[in-house]
Amino acid sequence: MGSQVQAIRDVLHTHGIVHEILVIDDGSEDRTAEEAIQAGARVLQHVENRGYGAAIKTGVLAATYEAIVIIDADRTYPADEIPNLLDLLENADMVVGARIGQQVQAPWVRRPAKWMLRRLAIHITGHSIPD
Repeated sequence: MGSQVQAIRDVLHTHGIVHEILVIDDGSEDRTAEEAIQAGARVLQHVENRGYGAAIKTGVLAATYEAIVIIDADRTYPADEIPNLLDLLENADMVVGARIGQQVQAPWVRRPAKWMLRRLAIHITGHSIPD
């Protein structure tokens, strides 16, 4: 956790992007909150696990700035792409990154649900969505 927060902080500082880093600890029993605080993030904690959607909602509602980047702590999204996403946001209401490449592998148990969600998203948007 701490290394992801530091990677994000480094990229944002390098590019002169005014920011805050929020970490939503969704009821974890590990050192997520402690590591995030030590790395300089603002941490909001759910007492018990409420799920990914609730964690995102908590973060969005607590965010200080208009532009919000949602990134997982597992480093499957490279922090150095954040400035590119923000640049694209100049001409769009929303920008979505995609995990692509050989090193990105979804666990087998999650693949059917991810396939269904991707098909639904493609149907709704009319655009190919790789992730």
